[in-house]
Amino acid sequence: MASTVGPAEGLGIHRGAIDQTMITILSPPVTIKRIRDVLQSMGIQVREESTYRFRCVRPRKQGVVLLARDAGEGGADDGNQGPNLTLTFAEETPSKDEDDDVYDEATSGPPPSSEVLYGQQTEDPGDELRFSVELTKIDRLEGTYSLDLRRLRGNLRSYKFIYCEFRDRISLQ
Repeated sequence: MASTVGPAEGLGIHRGAIDQTMITILSPPVTIKRIRDVLQSMGIQVREESTYRFRCVRPRKQGVVLLARDAGEGGADDGNQGPNLTLTFAEETPSKDEDDDVYDEATSGPPPSSEVLYGQQTEDPGDELRFSVELTKIDRLEGTYSLDLRRLRGNLRSYKFIYCEFRDRISLQ
């Protein structure tokens, strides 16, 4: 008896809450192409982990660097086991030998540039954001799929901004 492998072979099963705007009945190959196109249009670097799962990186906004500064006065010991440090934002001054075109070759998409999507400072601080995108099937609903985004590292406000922008652009309905 010969078995046929459908386009959804290898898809994981969705677990957890479902965002109804991220449900689709489009075929997995069409959905995966749309996912990659939308991520790249947002300036996100994409690395394929498997056929239906991507690791994504939105690079830190150019011009903003976190600096650690000693907050103590005159090195006074206040009982803590280390120096008092505060994090502040400062403008980055790019060095002349810095090569902006170098980025991880295992990823696809544009190198970090001004084309990367960032929100306003109040809703998106512009930090580096790492997240995964996976197409999963919904158990007991043949031909129905869910698109799952998960934050791996980065600011929650930045993730929320990217999630909402991605959801609006992907238009799976």
